[in-house]
Amino acid sequence: MLKSAVKNAEIEARHALSKQEFQKVVAREVKKRKEAAVQYAHAGDATREGQELKESDILSVFLPEQMSEKEVRAIVKGVVAKTGASSPKEMGKVMGPVMAKVAGKADGSLVKKIVLDVLK
Repeated sequence: MLKSAVKNAEIEARHALSKQEFQKVVAREVKKRKEAAVQYAHAGDATREGQELKESDILSVFLPEQMSEKEVRAIVKGVVAKTGASSPKEMGKVMGPVMAKVAGKADGSLVKKIVLDVLK
């Protein structure tokens, strides 16, 4: 399935994927598997849930090591201090620079959660 996703991304981009582009495709596929596993868990299908989680673990090998929540929080605090953002309304000022720094090394939903927590 990964091979197919990469091929489709190459066709869409009209060139061979760079390392970062490849990692984005892999991250998207991992996210799909994890979301599917959650859905199967809600439906009570433990077999399919396990299969999806196993696939996501296999695909994760192709991703760089993920940053810890503590590391992401430190980056977020640095960007908040630099931008002067002080409320959740200014989340956009913070998300862009943080995501550029953690590209591929942290999940966007984790970053969003931490940004909202820091800006409260």
